[in-house]
Amino acid sequence: MIFDIAYTISNEYTHCLAVSMGSILKNSCADEQFNFYILNSDITEENKRKINKLKIIKDFNIEYIQMNNEDFKEMSEGVNIVSNYRLKIATLKSNLNKILFLDADIIVLTSLKSLYNTDLGNNYIAAVVDPGVKLQYEYTINDKEKFPNRRFNTGVMLANLTKWRDDKIEEKIMEGMRWYSKKYFAWPDQNVMNMVFKDHIIELSPQYNVCPILAQQGWYQEEGVWEKASLEPKIVHICGYPKYWEEKDLWWNDIFWEYAKITPYYEDFIMSYVICQNKLINSIVDYEVLNYFSKDIIKLLVLKIDYLRCKLLEKLYKKKREHYKNKRLNIKKLLQKLK
Repeated sequence: MIFDIAYTISNEYTHCLAVSMGSILKNSCADEQFNFYILNSDITEENKRKINKLKIIKDFNIEYIQMNNEDFKEMSEGVNIVSNYRLKIATLKSNLNKILFLDADIIVLTSLKSLYNTDLGNNYIAAVVDPGVKLQYEYTINDKEKFPNRRFNTGVMLANLTKWRDDKIEEKIMEGMRWYSKKYFAWPDQNVMNMVFKDHIIELSPQYNVCPILAQQGWYQEEGVWEKASLEPKIVHICGYPKYWEEKDLWWNDIFWEYAKITPYYEDFIMSYVICQNKLINSIVDYEVLNYFSKDIIKLLVLKIDYLRCKLLEKLYKKKREHYKNKRLNIKKLLQKLK
């Protein structure tokens, strides 16, 4: 069985793409083959080389589709302009009947066969209701007649490209984006697709788009959806902030790190985590309180924090092991002098 899967991505989030692709490959069945289509405008050759390393898990085909941001200059960017790239997929891949669109911050925990085989019938997409369904409804309340009451999250979206082309959906979406962008900023591509697809959306089980960070922050606004989603999750969506490589006290972060380990970006994620924690420590320090202590004690405290940070990075960050080892030894000498 062959799966056609697409992502919209900018170079800075290629590490997330690797985790997502790695999770798909690791949890696939022996008879499953993958064609990945990466809609982007700036992915570097170095990152493409790293993505290819995922073939050690399982072989796959990949196509990088170059996008032009000028095509979307009249449209709201929302969180990131790359989300708008998917609006042109029916034209870009005119040979495909359907495609599975995934956000780059998606982790797949099982075979995608059941999802991919969903009978789309006369519908445009299959998707899961958005955790912030009520918030998005209220956001566009002045034009409520244009939108469905239930908004669907397009982070996981099985798209019927044949019907998109038959009904000239791309033209309708692009027209809708220009209208929406004059009145609203948030969730542009998602809300416009909800508006255009309105009565032709198949509702998937929430297990196919589980958002633990949003659940932890109280974003699930429809009764019982989180309970159904978390019972037997099939796809985890780490949308929301902070991310797992920034904060440790987040629900289900063990799932992210399990798959981060099988990518070429594992050390980069660790480095990001340590940097974020270091910034957090610095922001927490109340210098007015520290003024009660001597400057030597303050200096000793800061040096000890730096020493522990370098000790951790020396073990985990192979690329700069010698750098952190030397830095740790220098800090050790300073600590011995202060003692």
